[in-house]
Amino acid sequence: MNRILLAFATCLFLSACGEQKELPAAGKPAPAHDHATEAGPHHAPGEKCAGCDASAKIHAEHDHKPQRGGVLVELGEEVAQIELVLEASSGTLSAYVLTGCADKPQRLKQADIKIKTATGELVLAAQASALSGEKVGDSALFVLSSPALKGLASLKGQIVHVDAAGLPFDGVPFEVSAKKGE
Repeated sequence: MNRILLAFATCLFLSACGEQKELPAAGKPAPAHDHATEAGPHHAPGEKCAGCDASAKIHAEHDHKPQRGGVLVELGEEVAQIELVLEASSGTLSAYVLTGCADKPQRLKQADIKIKTATGELVLAAQASALSGEKVGDSALFVLSSPALKGLASLKGQIVHVDAAGLPFDGVPFEVSAKKGE
């Protein structure tokens, strides 16, 4: 019985002496953290990373790579990623919304994603899919087909607004090159 009380008291003492972590303000992404040290303001060593559910150790050992030949655009500090894919031959721009590790789809509640370019505003519409159960207002894929995109080697601009993981992101810059082989 004394060992149990001693163990409980030790745990209580250690938790009281632990470093206090400041939580981010409501509506703001968590502050940056250094995966190389396996710790940071929004997760401690071994804890899950809120942006992608990976432990900090796993996070430090992997790279985020686009899976469809596009470019990844990070939202916040790995809150989410958007893989933009420009297909110049068809004039199609696709936005795949992903978790912070860019390994799983992350559905958004919005019907479209607006982007600003030097030539004006473009609107990528949410795509429904009977296969995944996605619908407009609950989708991870947004697409725009436009003759204006045909033959482009690259596209540069800003994502006007995205709500991902309950957080707003405005004016996120991007630059995407046409998919190789296009």
